[in-house]
Amino acid sequence: MKTTFIEGCISVIKGIFFFFTPAMWLVLGVAMVSLVDTYYGIKKARKNGIVPTSRGFRKGYVPKVGAYTAVILLTYFLDYFLLNEFTANYASIPFVSTKIIAIIFIANEVQSIDENWQEIKGYSFLKKLYSLITKVKDIKREVEDGK
Repeated sequence: MKTTFIEGCISVIKGIFFFFTPAMWLVLGVAMVSLVDTYYGIKKARKNGIVPTSRGFRKGYVPKVGAYTAVILLTYFLDYFLLNEFTANYASIPFVSTKIIAIIFIANEVQSIDENWQEIKGYSFLKKLYSLITKVKDIKREVEDGK
């Protein structure tokens, strides 16, 4: 009797895991960008003379990624059963709501990385990236006009 109950619990856990598997790549991406943000936050803290601790890491990174994960999985759940039917009329991308939420979280973390980068290095890597893209577009336009 015990083995049947345990096997049933394992089957339910496997089913939940496999249901959320498509959203796990989004969760992993957000967690990785959050980890990079944490790395640069630690570098900024050290530059300002603050000693980072593992307790601070647990109080900062773990709840943030936990909340991001919960929101992404909840959105995926709603997307799967409800939202995907509505958004399919407007966008051909499956589970677009879940992807938009993940992109918002990633953009938020990239902005935070840029703020830490500015404090550490003295310039914004996003502004440099934007200026590089603008230069490449200008060069492309000049090449196309020259033909």
